[in-house]
Amino acid sequence: MKPHAGLWALAAMTALLAVPVAYGADDALPDWARPTPPPVAVPRPADDGQPRTIPGSTVSYTQKQIDNSRMAKDWFPATHPPMPPIVAGAEDAKVFACAHCHLVNGNGHPESAALAGLPKSYFTGQLAAMADGSRKAIGPMNRIAAALSRADAEAAATYFTQLKPTPWVQVVETATVAPTFVRDFMRQPVPGASPEPLGHRIIELPQDVARVADRDPRVGFVAYVPSGSIAAGRALVAGSGATACAACHGSGLHGNAGVMGGVPWIAGRSPVYVYRQLWDFKHGARNGPADAPMKGVAANLTDDQMIDIAAYLGTLRPEGTPQ
Repeated sequence: MKPHAGLWALAAMTALLAVPVAYGADDALPDWARPTPPPVAVPRPADDGQPRTIPGSTVSYTQKQIDNSRMAKDWFPATHPPMPPIVAGAEDAKVFACAHCHLVNGNGHPESAALAGLPKSYFTGQLAAMADGSRKAIGPMNRIAAALSRADAEAAATYFTQLKPTPWVQVVETATVAPTFVRDFMRQPVPGASPEPLGHRIIELPQDVARVADRDPRVGFVAYVPSGSIAAGRALVAGSGATACAACHGSGLHGNAGVMGGVPWIAGRSPVYVYRQLWDFKHGARNGPADAPMKGVAANLTDDQMIDIAAYLGTLRPEGTPQ
């Protein structure tokens, strides 16, 4: 990875926040799989400026602090190792805190990624790919990766790879789903709206909108997937119609640190995130040297097959991930 002298300057951060976020690779990515379509007009909850907390925590933050992407919301500081500055951030930091988007437990949200328990070589390799543009990421990650110092990249990798991923998503087959909107990169149900057909989509929503918006690391997501997709995905993952995933991703699909510089765990990942990665491999948003095997697999998958694979993987448990 190309070393840099330090983090972003304030001017660079100001410019970043002022520019509309684009997906990067190809605007054909379905809107349901990206966290950036225009939001509908749903009023924000009122901010009274008072400290608030979440169930089970003795820590408090104001709404302004919760919304500040430059600082992690560390509701349960005794449950994880000490965070390095690049992960924890600060109220006046000049760059997004890693743990704001990816959470202090590394489980992340559908719009970001689960980083806990990834092989360290894979983690740093993906930062390098985003830095040089061979991996096009959503939001500001390409610019963040390009601006990281080598020391900060290593510190972030060391922190997240020592964490253990935990079950984070419930997968539900259904024919209908709540209409949704996106606010602050998070998809939410439109309050009081009647259900609409799910169709050929995955809609992933918080188990508790308020607590997930508060960056509560104990509340995950529900992924609504088409009826029959789990069984179809199981057959594909086992090898009927696609390369058997376990050949690279290891026993139980818990990852393999010793293959190709490190292969990530995929059991129990966000179905929307998995679909987006398969789409990226197929359409050229992930185009680094290490991506060649997955590009070959994804090239032969239909859109429905990618949905099916993502739905099935979400039903698995991530325990056993290599550190």
